[in-house]
Amino acid sequence: MDNKVITKGQEHAITIKQHNAITEARYDMSATEKNIIYMLLAQLEGLCCKKGTIGLNWNNSKKNSRPMNIFKRRHFKYDIIIWAVRWYCKYGVSYRDLEEMLLERGVEVDHSTIYRWVQFYAPKILDKLKWYWKPTLGYSWHVDETYVKVKGKWVYLYRAIDKAGNTIDFYLSTTRNANAAKRFLTKALNSIPSYARPKTINTDKNPAYGKAINQLKLAGKCLPDLEHRQVKYLNNLIESDHGKLKRLINPTLGFKSMKTAFATIKGFEIMRMFKKGRFNLWKYGQGIFGEINIITHNLLAI
Repeated sequence: MDNKVITKGQEHAITIKQHNAITEARYDMSATEKNIIYMLLAQLEGLCCKKGTIGLNWNNSKKNSRPMNIFKRRHFKYDIIIWAVRWYCKYGVSYRDLEEMLLERGVEVDHSTIYRWVQFYAPKILDKLKWYWKPTLGYSWHVDETYVKVKGKWVYLYRAIDKAGNTIDFYLSTTRNANAAKRFLTKALNSIPSYARPKTINTDKNPAYGKAINQLKLAGKCLPDLEHRQVKYLNNLIESDHGKLKRLINPTLGFKSMKTAFATIKGFEIMRMFKKGRFNLWKYGQGIFGEINIITHNLLAI
């Protein structure tokens, strides 16, 4: 890599070929080298890094030059809040159980407060860590929907994963038809670069997917030669992944609204991605400490 100095106000572009070369090279790098590459990539992508923070824009005015502290005016320190949100979204416990677990460790906080923390911070964790997601180039998606209870009624959680089991996207809907399938697939396709679009989508026998995919082909939203396979055993991968996610959802005993359901599921999905190893290349440390560091680092940079 050229030893170029990145200066204030400069605009940079990085090609797909360069990005992939750097990404593959990281496998043989030390932790220090990974962090250097991370800083350079962050600057190349416009996420200027300064004094250990991310998200600063050199072109902003002085008034907006510092990241906003989303933990400001909170009664508890940020590490306790992140601790509670991580545990709830990762281990499948109820809010009351988590209240007791924190109390055993000397932190007295009401379960309703933990609920508000999850609703506010879980979506922010997912939004901030999206930048680290490497586009999946497996070209094969597994798409399916499962049931989630909201206000005593069943709604549909659409999900897509690649052949390696990595989550691509998810969508909550009150309906299970071609329009809902089209909205989800459009959302999933828009979340990735055009070069990473799938060549194959595996679904169950639900005819709504076939209609949705045909409409997307006509609209030019997916590859014209996209293959749609409706073979039941091919979707065992995502059905198994549903089960692991449902183990986190079940202790909730249902959600109060679509908004709270979507916010909470964002937290569940992002912590599942950590277990799948989606962020291993970017962790600032080993194991659980690397997970804590990358979440804390990014939330403090908002």
